[in-house]
Amino acid sequence: MTGKAIGILAMIGACTIWGLSPLYYKLLNHLPPLEILAHRTMWSLVFFAGLLTLQGRLRLLAKALATPRMALTLGASGLMIGANWYLFIWAIHAERATEASLGYYIFPL
Repeated sequence: MTGKAIGILAMIGACTIWGLSPLYYKLLNHLPPLEILAHRTMWSLVFFAGLLTLQGRLRLLAKALATPRMALTLGASGLMIGANWYLFIWAIHAERATEASLGYYIFPL
């Protein structure tokens, strides 16, 4: 399989997951959005730590976090991504999926 085909399949997979994720978060309506975000964060950490370990790249993460500037940059970006996901999960729970999707649509503008 060529790199182009892999890229197209990855794009289709990402769009499918992104498009179906509101259905999943709606099923979790009985849980507070912050708890859902906490689980998403924790399990992502476990998954990607395992992936980096398998690839032998975990020490590169420690090296990147060794400089205060990089640690601050990564921390700030993590907080922004977390806030973005919290608002998305909250919007789904508040039955504002259309407004959330329009927000993502016009964001690049």
